[in-house]
Amino acid sequence: MFGLCLASAIALAKQSPNLVTLYNTLVPISLYVSLDIIKVLQTNRITSAANMVYERTHAVARTSELDEGLGQVEYVFSDKMGTLTCNVMEFRSSSDFAISCSNFEVSLANQFHDYHRVI
Repeated sequence: MFGLCLASAIALAKQSPNLVTLYNTLVPISLYVSLDIIKVLQTNRITSAANMVYERTHAVARTSELDEGLGQVEYVFSDKMGTLTCNVMEFRSSSDFAISCSNFEVSLANQFHDYHRVI
């Protein structure tokens, strides 16, 4: 459908430049329809998969947004990670009153003790 609309728009644009503005809205509409059809097919495949069912409750997903949330989790923050791994707190940098210090300037930070304070 998308290819047919695009081909007809290109063919007619050669004959009349005014038709480009008419077909300008037709191509994105067919693209949106194609994407919605793909979303419905993916959602049906996810909900009908037997290994996606929770056996205790047999809960049914009633949303069409299932495929959009997959693969978006990048980091998981938890307060229990400290008991499983070693927590190491390392001083990286500090800045107060336009005076900055980093790992290499820790000795200078001791000289400016009145201006820098560790919280």
